[in-house]
Amino acid sequence: MITIDSNFSPEFQASIKAGIALIDKIWPITQTLTFTPIRGRTRNGWCRRDDENTPLYTIGINKNLVNPNDIIEVVIHEILHSYAETCYDHHGGEWKKRADIINQRYPDIHIQRTGHLKKNISDYKTFVMCNNCEHIYGYTNTPYTLLKSIARNEGRFRCGQCNSSDLVKISKATALEIEAEKAKQKEREIV
Repeated sequence: MITIDSNFSPEFQASIKAGIALIDKIWPITQTLTFTPIRGRTRNGWCRRDDENTPLYTIGINKNLVNPNDIIEVVIHEILHSYAETCYDHHGGEWKKRADIINQRYPDIHIQRTGHLKKNISDYKTFVMCNNCEHIYGYTNTPYTLLKSIARNEGRFRCGQCNSSDLVKISKATALEIEAEKAKQKEREIV
């Protein structure tokens, strides 16, 4: 049984249902799930087992998420925690295997170990771009270890989208320009 709190907007509920449908195609959902809205500035969601003896879970999803794809990704991420095989696995072992399967099966979905509430790109101050897939990562605080590794060309960090280690620091102006071009290209594809 799945329950979605009515405090979610109809559009938000539709995204939750879409995420449920995608994961249910691969691993049928037999556990009882209750989706509830949470507030927060950085946390996207959480999954809590309500009773040790029964498969009852409450999944909190941040109401501040706005992109339907982000909502779907968070829903899938949290549902992955609710299976018996992954419940106490945190983000390793079986949970990671299943996240990788989702990422391979659905190219538009990217399940990550951790995630932060996505902001408007102009809210960030430091930017890193993958030269391979042009994915841009924005940081509100300067990631010194990452930047040192990029400057030394160590290859210690990898893109979460394509796994490339070819990362470069870019300016805010460049990041905004690239994102604007991506938005225009997406518009052209829709039309």
